[in-house]
Amino acid sequence: MTASIVAELAGTVLSQHERLKVLDQQIQDTFAQHPQAEVIESMPGFGPVLCVSLLVAAGNLAAFPTAGHLAAAAGLVPVPNDSGRRIGNLHKPRRYSRPLRHAPTSRRRPR
Repeated sequence: MTASIVAELAGTVLSQHERLKVLDQQIQDTFAQHPQAEVIESMPGFGPVLCVSLLVAAGNLAAFPTAGHLAAAAGLVPVPNDSGRRIGNLHKPRRYSRPLRHAPTSRRRPR
C-alpha cells in the first residue's frame, strides 16, 4: 500500500516538473520576442524568468532615461533630506515601487 502511494506521489511530482519545464520554455520564447530582450538578458545573473518579472514590475523601460532613474524608482538610491545649512543628509526613500524593488527576488526556484 505504501509503495503504491509513494509511486503515485512520485509520478505527480515528475509530471509537475515536466509542466514547469514547458512553462519556462514558453516564457523564454515569448520574452525573446520583446524588443529589449537582448539588453536585459546581457546583465549578469538575469535569465528569462527574472527578465520577465522585471518587465512586469517596471512596465515600459523606455520611461526610464538612465539606469539611475530605474534604481530610484525601485527605491535603491538614497534621497537627500537637506534643510537650510544641513547638506548631504541621505536617508532611505519612503515612496518607491515595491513590485519593482522585489522583482529580482519574486521567483526563486531551484533547478
